Amino acid sequence: MGVSLRSIRLPILWKPAITVSAFCRSASSSDTYPEEFKKSPFYRKSKLDWLFGEGYRRPLAADQGGTMRRGWLTYGFHPTDEYLDWKNAHAAAFGVMAILASGFLFYLIYKPDWPQMREWAFREAFLELERREKAGLPPISKDMIDPEKVKLVLPSDEELGDFEIVI
Repeated sequence: MGVSLRSIRLPILWKPAITVSAFCRSASSSDTYPEEFKKSPFYRKSKLDWLFGEGYRRPLAADQGGTMRRGWLTYGFHPTDEYLDWKNAHAAAFGVMAILASGFLFYLIYKPDWPQMREWAFREAFLELERREKAGLPPISKDMIDPEKVKLVLPSDEELGDFEIVI
């Protein structure tokens, strides 16, 4: 005889110690917050208010008259100062993006030309030409390909007919 999970009664699952409604009511009470948290934050006016409203602008620093808002959610860079949290989060994001962009540009500049190998072929051709010049040889040898193999591919005089060949 097996034990089913339905027959196990865990009192912690069906009788919570703190009810959610009581916890939420006490947390949302505006009497527990200081007056400075109840005020909406002061932002400078911007040219883009018609497009974004007040949602995109940075909070003011404490010496500029900024206060911590009641519904402020931290970026995780500063637990109590909203302006420093905003500034450090955006500085870190800018730094990460700059490092990623410069790394990507570095890769694009120095990536190998692996499938085509054009740069390698140009370098090898240049080195071979330099070697042949120093040795006093012509740039391309007339016997580089066996003449008998070339004669098999070329058309005969009868096949050419009156076709003019310019060398």
